[in-house]
Amino acid sequence: YAMAEFSNDDGHLTGNFGVRYARTKEDVLKYEFGPSGKFEPRQYSNTYGDFLPSFNLRYDVSRDVVARLGVSRTMARPELGAMAGIDLRDQQKTGTTGNPNLAPIRSNNLDLGAEWYFAPRSVLGANVFYSDLDGYVSYGASSGIYYNQQDKTNTLYNTSSPINSSAKVKGLELNYVQALPGGF
Repeated sequence: YAMAEFSNDDGHLTGNFGVRYARTKEDVLKYEFGPSGKFEPRQYSNTYGDFLPSFNLRYDVSRDVVARLGVSRTMARPELGAMAGIDLRDQQKTGTTGNPNLAPIRSNNLDLGAEWYFAPRSVLGANVFYSDLDGYVSYGASSGIYYNQQDKTNTLYNTSSPINSSAKVKGLELNYVQALPGGF
């Protein structure tokens, strides 16, 4: 991780920029129906690396008004249950199974906001945001052979499994905080 801070001469403009490198190695042990006709453990290994830059600006428009800008790239790892979990319905022959090859969720983000500090310990603010996600986890149709506890046989199940997809998130945040009498 490396970061640097900066400001202009009068201090009205401040900010920072940096980059972080994250390397992840995942080992997922998942039991699957194998070529022997039995459930066998299968090891899945995934390794990935990400450079995650960020850039943040703060500009004091006046004594009580602050404008902010943030640009970043983020990464989140998939949940363990999404990679190795299994939930079968034997009677219906349906279920949900994990996907050990899920990629991380990566996002390019933009935030732009303004805050008005209208009294001590009080603020009125607005922020617009946009995130472009790659690797977003959604579900797709799949099938597989699993042991049916009810029928005591290996059975074909129609299942849903997590898959990576893309998504965009955009919105507006509004916030209001005001000190109450008596120190609350």
